[in-house]
Amino acid sequence: MPLYDKVLKSMQEKIRSGEWAAGEMIPREIDLCAMYDVSRSTIRMAMSRLVDAGALTRIKGMGTYVTGKQKLESSSLFITSFAQELEGRGLTPCTELLTFCTVPAVPEINAALQLSPSERLLKITRLRYVKDNFEHGPMVLTTSHFAARFFDLMQDADLEKSPLYSILLERGYTRRTFEKNLTARVLTDRESHMMGVATGALAILITSVSWDQNKKPLEYSSSLYPIDKNEFALRITI
Repeated sequence: MPLYDKVLKSMQEKIRSGEWAAGEMIPREIDLCAMYDVSRSTIRMAMSRLVDAGALTRIKGMGTYVTGKQKLESSSLFITSFAQELEGRGLTPCTELLTFCTVPAVPEINAALQLSPSERLLKITRLRYVKDNFEHGPMVLTTSHFAARFFDLMQDADLEKSPLYSILLERGYTRRTFEKNLTARVLTDRESHMMGVATGALAILITSVSWDQNKKPLEYSSSLYPIDKNEFALRITI
């Protein structure tokens, strides 16, 4: 494992475990260099990744602090996944698998995946939590659809222990291109119950189509984020 990855994973673990507590200043760059026996550029790369992910906050003239906000703030969720976003912040995602089965065609989804109008789909529904934060309930409800042929490809995978992007990668598929749309809608009674929020609560809905490394449609997903549990902060550089 490259030095940069080792340092990044170690820093993520310090944040996740609470060794570097929310709101506290982390050691100075020079002290981190000594701690990990690496160059300052390596430390800066790891810190920049954590700052971009929202796990650390730099305050000019003072230092770098562990982000104190517990709700999900994202500058990258629109180009990565929930699991990758949390991992980048030093947090551990947990998953409860609700559905893994083939279902009849859905016109909108079949069209997005460039499948025939009658082709069946693989439907995967998951509730996503933050480890050690279960008392707050699930953060997001995600439903993914693939062509039905992916059922055989993924039926032996542990979707509760391994992120979907990792499972796809192991099977030769990389999500390279995304088209995402954001809107808001009221949760159904069933969704509200599953998410542990009041009936009729409002949620952010992010729908996404991803294409693989061969520029072929791979996945259609929809993710519901109750607004009382999630906030989004977009950082744009021009």
